Amino acid sequence: MDYIFFSSLRGSDLERLVVSYDIVCQWHLNLRTRMLQYPHELHISSSILHVTFLIPKFHLPAHIEECNLLYSFNLTKGVARTDGEAPERGWANINPLAQSTKEMGPGNRRDTIDDFFNDWNWKKIIKFGPSMLKKIQEAARCSNEHKEALDELEAVIPKDVVKSWTAEVELWEKDPAKKNPYRTTVKELSESAVRLKLAEEAARTEADRGEIEISHEMHASTIIANGITIQEEQHRLLLEKEGLGDHPTTTQLYKLTERSNQLRRKIALWIEAQATVMPEASHHRRSKSQTTIEGTPGVQVYDIELWLPSKLATKKTLVDRQFRLFEWQLRHGQAHDALDEIRNALRLQAYLYKHKDRYASGVKANTRSNTAISKATDMVKEGSRKYRIARDALLTLAHTGIEIPVDWASNLRPLRDEDCRKLSEGLVGDTEGRRTVSWIWFHFPAAAEQAEDPRLNDALRIEWCRSRARSMRWIEEVELLQEEMRRIRQFLRWDEDQWMARAHKRSPPDITVKEGSTAYALSQGTLRRKLRERFEETWKEVPHMLEFFSQAHLVDTVDA
Repeated sequence: MDYIFFSSLRGSDLERLVVSYDIVCQWHLNLRTRMLQYPHELHISSSILHVTFLIPKFHLPAHIEECNLLYSFNLTKGVARTDGEAPERGWANINPLAQSTKEMGPGNRRDTIDDFFNDWNWKKIIKFGPSMLKKIQEAARCSNEHKEALDELEAVIPKDVVKSWTAEVELWEKDPAKKNPYRTTVKELSESAVRLKLAEEAARTEADRGEIEISHEMHASTIIANGITIQEEQHRLLLEKEGLGDHPTTTQLYKLTERSNQLRRKIALWIEAQATVMPEASHHRRSKSQTTIEGTPGVQVYDIELWLPSKLATKKTLVDRQFRLFEWQLRHGQAHDALDEIRNALRLQAYLYKHKDRYASGVKANTRSNTAISKATDMVKEGSRKYRIARDALLTLAHTGIEIPVDWASNLRPLRDEDCRKLSEGLVGDTEGRRTVSWIWFHFPAAAEQAEDPRLNDALRIEWCRSRARSMRWIEEVELLQEEMRRIRQFLRWDEDQWMARAHKRSPPDITVKEGSTAYALSQGTLRRKLRERFEETWKEVPHMLEFFSQAHLVDTVDA
């Protein structure tokens, strides 16, 4: 490998060199020392000032975490979207040749393989037109998308923090020996700390079941707030009933019945208080034969409709505007609280998966880890449910004429299942260079949470660095593709001139041979010219397309 590498650089006057090799993390060690064992003419030229060693993207995941930080194409400035796997792709085309060449002699076998690779290369050349167009269209679109994603992420981070992180990552890009901003600096949670967080969450849920003080003198906003709390208790009771299974014990049924009776009494008191400020609710309750103070027999306590303003907003008679505004404000806070619960559960889930991969060994440890992961997943689902209920109520109330912020829906977007993913996780099938951060991480009080939680600060810094790297690689890809397209045109023009020159230089003594060689050279030169003209026709709209994407991003930036 050393001899091949040094021979390939013989006579090179490059200034910067990027070396991609499957095991470069080991191979590049002491490379200069080994170089001294070879003749001087094979030594690396002094004109090469910078040498960067990287591992191809397909092979990198098999390496340790340290290699993923030091030898990644995705994190290296100036390499665009290069993956380092191009030399490997030809083998897929050559594999079927094995059956044909295994019984050939050495010379015939080598000629046959050369013919196949020449065919492979020629096919690549004639397909440069559509393939380069497809690549630059994708690069232009993705560069815009990732720049917008980076801007959206930076909007929730204080500007001085972004400035500090930028200086840190730029310093590392100039000198990789400096502190690596992609490396975590905060100690991970211990197993006991994770168990404590899960126990605290369970305790908080139990505490929410406490008695609510309900009286006729309560303010309308308090009545509505208590109604929202009762809704959550109804859902928890339903989950508890569904969790009993097909054969519950007598004790389990007794506890469920007792809690149902407590909640029914609580709802009855709440309905009395609601009737004093929202008589419309009593009217609809009577019309639907719903619960009275004692509760209608046959109606399960978790099915009792509370008729909050958001439910009545769809009816012909609207409740007081002030009551609708009270619920809108409470639901707005509930939606943000639900997003906080989702984010916290996802961060806990990310640690649990990492802890399981590293330390869980054996049935007992794996079962314990799976139980903890299941609890964290349930927390994500519960937060998602609360958020969707809150947002549906917000949407209903927003169309009733109350005065609310016009941009609330841009911060509280529709929540899909795929949106509930970890900070460093993309959609299914996304690679590191293509993934984006879920919107749920964009709208939260970043400065306050950073101060309180150093782990969030550390994770946010790493994800910002990676988002910046993704955006830069796509921008570089657009620039690199434009340069490659220019070089393709220039090469075909040069190759055309070479063939035309050959047509007039060669003068074989045999007139027949001369005519044949001249005709062949002229046909090859014409072929290059037609290829170049066809590529230029295919790419003629590229400058307008790039200008359009540039202007579109400029408009988005100004609007923001």
